[in-house]
Amino acid sequence: MCLFFLVSTCAKQKQDTENAFKVGYSSNLLSQLDRNTLKDIFQEKGLSHISLFFEELDKFNSCYTKDTNMSDWIKTDKLIYNEVACVNEYDKHFTGFDGNCRLTTYLLMHDLIHIQKPKTEHGNYLMFDIDVLETNPEYATLLPYKDYFVTLFDEISVTDTDNIDRLFSDKWNECGMNIKSDDVSIISLVIYDEYEKVVFVGHTGILIDMKDFYIFVEKIAFKMPYQMSIFSSKQELIDMFSKRSEYFSNDEQEVGPYIYENEILLHTF
Repeated sequence: MCLFFLVSTCAKQKQDTENAFKVGYSSNLLSQLDRNTLKDIFQEKGLSHISLFFEELDKFNSCYTKDTNMSDWIKTDKLIYNEVACVNEYDKHFTGFDGNCRLTTYLLMHDLIHIQKPKTEHGNYLMFDIDVLETNPEYATLLPYKDYFVTLFDEISVTDTDNIDRLFSDKWNECGMNIKSDDVSIISLVIYDEYEKVVFVGHTGILIDMKDFYIFVEKIAFKMPYQMSIFSSKQELIDMFSKRSEYFSNDEQEVGPYIYENEILLHTF
């Protein structure tokens, strides 16, 4: 009986390992094994505030119910959250806002980002992000670096729509921003608001080059899950974004959105 249990356990562990980090699949990191594996990768790649990231992830995952549609290792195009259930479960357990995509990305990339000329003023699109920095004690460690956060993610005024695709890259160059890593980069989905005449980072996450595959880590939104997705190419990442209707309007004349890797334009929709 003991031998049967040992063989079954080993087989289960082998299956878990084979299923984990599989191209075309995503996870909300409910599994301790997957969290430990990702933590080791973060440490190897020199990411920042790793313990705080996993504390925040575990805090959110404590809200897990089947109704939220959170999962471990499901095909990426099949992972569709019940947003109402996610928010309701979060509000049952916690008050105020947690981190969003931008706060999570900056948390992890803090030590790898170099900015020569940080900005001090921010526009309306970062209003809730700044409120979390200033009021949520769990993000207090980032408050002294608010100007760097603002520089990275603040909106950019648009005066010439013919040059929209260059504005984000120009800001990186003007502010002297660069990432001190060959393996980790910031993916930014930049959206044009034709009414306010600005472009802003509507979504962001970190991309880790594992040589044989890519890992993309993101926080979907305030009060929404953390997600890790595995891709064989950057094009597959772009394809995932193309299926998220929340990034697109119904206006046939819409400009963009744009996807950047650091300051480099990867794709225009």
